[in-house]
Amino acid sequence: MPPDPRIPAARCALPGCRCRPSESSCTSVPPKTLRAGAADRARLAQKAGQRQLHTGLPFAKATVLSARRAAPGETMMTNLLRTAAAALICTFIAALPARSQQDLSTVVLVATPALVDPEYRQTVLLATATENGGHVGIILNRPTQRSLASLFPDHGPSKAVVEPVFFGGPFGITALTAAVHSNESPGPGSIVLMPGVFLAVGVQTIDKIIEERPNEARYYIGHVGWRPGELRAEVERGLWYVMKPDAGIVFSKNTEKLWEELVRQARQVNAALDSAALN
Repeated sequence: MPPDPRIPAARCALPGCRCRPSESSCTSVPPKTLRAGAADRARLAQKAGQRQLHTGLPFAKATVLSARRAAPGETMMTNLLRTAAAALICTFIAALPARSQQDLSTVVLVATPALVDPEYRQTVLLATATENGGHVGIILNRPTQRSLASLFPDHGPSKAVVEPVFFGGPFGITALTAAVHSNESPGPGSIVLMPGVFLAVGVQTIDKIIEERPNEARYYIGHVGWRPGELRAEVERGLWYVMKPDAGIVFSKNTEKLWEELVRQARQVNAALDSAALN
């Protein structure tokens, strides 16, 4: 049975997240299609190594706790960095060897109007292929109303980050990642998404970015994952427009209108292709 669209989706655990729940049912897009692999990642998330928001706390509870006065020990920075990263390390770093083995693409995905699942409706994603034929990615246009400093109140350098934290996807929502605008790798635990854009997953690397160049990155909670063949199947079903990756899209300041603008562009391209095919 599809979930009731009136029930908030996973990202709604973030207070102030700009979710726009679907006004229609989700029957045409079974959520399991987009969420497969969650059990595997959940098991990985039990291992240590990730930059976590609040040790041992689900993100929904962690954000509530950070909004009020924290009890002793709730915001110890050393604990925040350790519990959930193995899932992202294992998932994202799997993309590294793939680059030397075969030509695997990085793409921008724009949800078509046919995609009515409330977790992905009207989203723009950046996705990259992994060595096993799957894909991982982050949602680009879901800013929250939470600052990095509010999630890490005991970490002074986090106060320098100007932009809000973004919701990157429903998997690994206790872990922080960073999309970095840089011509060189920001450090260990990073992968190249496109020229000039890296995704940082490693704890120490993210800390270094926050401390040395806090506003040259965009910070995300959670990510999206597809098993081998799933993304291609979704594209063939008409759920995504596929576009070339562009740093301007990744770091767009006008995320509120980003989806509408990219849908307009995609429709123009499709119309031109249809016209050329007829001629």
